[in-house]
Amino acid sequence: MSRAYLSAYSFVSQKLIEIASSEYEFGLPMSHENIANYLRLAPETVSRVISKFQHASVIDSDRAHIRLLDVARLGLVAQGLQSEKEINAALTNLIARPEAGRR
Repeated sequence: MSRAYLSAYSFVSQKLIEIASSEYEFGLPMSHENIANYLRLAPETVSRVISKFQHASVIDSDRAHIRLLDVARLGLVAQGLQSEKEINAALTNLIARPEAGRR
């Protein structure tokens, strides 16, 4: 994984936290393409990062709306983790969570 791609996780995390301010659920004020332009990333990269965050249950998202599910892990990624291993560890639940309601 390239250094630029690792930074993309940090940049996207920071932007989501900035947009969210005190709300954990919000409408995106701009498209993924505009977010990508603002962060100087390819739109595909932003979409991949958001998809990975969704798959890791860090966020829930449709194209125009985001709900932050795990702000603590998102904050860890925003701090600029330096390797794919660190990112995967932050995005993986290392402490077992109750699976109530999931089957």
